[in-house]
Amino acid sequence: MNGTAVQAGAALVVRTEQVYANCPKHIQTREPTSAPGIPTALGRGTSLAERHSAWIGAADTFFIATWADGHGADVSHRGGNPGFVRVTGPRSQVSPDYAGNGMFMTLGNLDLNPHAGLLFVDWERGETLQLTGRARVEWGNPRLVLFELDEYAHVAGTVSAGWTGPGYHRFNPAV
Repeated sequence: MNGTAVQAGAALVVRTEQVYANCPKHIQTREPTSAPGIPTALGRGTSLAERHSAWIGAADTFFIATWADGHGADVSHRGGNPGFVRVTGPRSQVSPDYAGNGMFMTLGNLDLNPHAGLLFVDWERGETLQLTGRARVEWGNPRLVLFELDEYAHVAGTVSAGWTGPGYHRFNPAV
């Protein structure tokens, strides 16, 4: 649900502008087992280090933020079995776009505005890798999202450094 919220006495009233179902497919279930630490910057750059490429290549989940004028912002998850994201260079990666809720909020925004932000989480270390750049959709079969990095930020302490092991979703396609 997207909309505008206002406080009305003790209540929060939301005027909805968009309502749609999120698809639970490809979400890996995890539970935190510790609290986040203190956010600490570990580095910035315009090309991924080997460690970052390995991290992305082993990921089973990432989050993507997009925006298009007149259509608003969208943040959604992308998930699959480890290895579903393929690093193709120090500044590029490709991932499949698996069938989800069929709303095309993210892909529609990318078709109108290629600027995107990606977030990868290191569930064991409590670190995040935040990427900004441009993405485009290849509308073939399979449908692919190609991402070109402008800049990254590597930060510790932003999420818990302890999580239960992932419960992989039964609809994850083989890599």
